[in-house]
Amino acid sequence: TGVPTPSRLIELNLSLQAAIYSSLSYSSIMCVNPNSSASEPKLAKHDQWVKSFDLDAFTVDMKNLGDELEKNQGPADVRHLNKMIMWSNACALVGTLTMGFGVNIVAICALSTFTFSRWTMIAHHTCHGGYDKIHPNKNRWNRFKFAIGSLWN
Repeated sequence: TGVPTPSRLIELNLSLQAAIYSSLSYSSIMCVNPNSSASEPKLAKHDQWVKSFDLDAFTVDMKNLGDELEKNQGPADVRHLNKMIMWSNACALVGTLTMGFGVNIVAICALSTFTFSRWTMIAHHTCHGGYDKIHPNKNRWNRFKFAIGSLWN
């Protein structure tokens, strides 16, 4: 019938992969040829900082920064979250009310901004525990309880 069997398709696929792989050189798929005798890869000029990068000091700096930022969290952060929720809800309202006029840029921008802000500014920070210690409503704004359940519980 001219239709290849599944085993023939697998055979053709493997042959094609072998042909593609054999035509590639190390320089086209890797940064450094593993057979090269160079003990250290040559870094581009803009990557020279990597040679002297102190990972232990960087780790300590990041830990200290995280501790400092955590200490500075408070009611201003909750007010900011509430403001972002208000603007997000306003976008949802505008988008919902204007989508009845057919395809239009106002509804598209408002609904996409609503969706984007809910995921990137509200859910993301909540799911990473950004409001665990400061928000008064611990049942909603906690990383282990956020977005679980339905609207009625």
